[in-house]
Order: sequence, then C-alpha cells, then structure tokens
Amino acid sequence: MIGERRKALTLFRQGLDTLAVANNLNVPEQVAEKWISEQRIEELGLPSPYQDRPARLSA
Repeated sequence: MIGERRKALTLFRQGLDTLAVANNLNVPEQVAEKWISEQRIEELGLPSPYQDRPARLSA
C-alpha cells in the first residue's frame, strides 16, 4: 500500500485531480483521496487522522 500511496501523491502533484488519480490506480476516488492525504501526513511527520477509525474503504 505504501507504493500506491506514494504513486497517488506523485500523480496528484503532477496535476491530476483525485478522480484521475483514482482512475489511473483503478481504485474508488475516496481511496485515492485517503492515500494522498496519508502520504502527505507521513511526509510532514504528523499523526494520521485515520489511525483510530475503523477501515471502511478497501482498494
């Protein structure tokens, strides 16, 4: 999953919107948004807001 998160953020930074990122990675848009958010949070060294929530989305 780390590779997918990194790729999602890279595509987003290249100018693709979240729907285009999702289509490129063959996942729902909500998953792509979560991956982008999680990767940015990790790079900034912040705690993830998703850690304490039960997983509701799957890729």
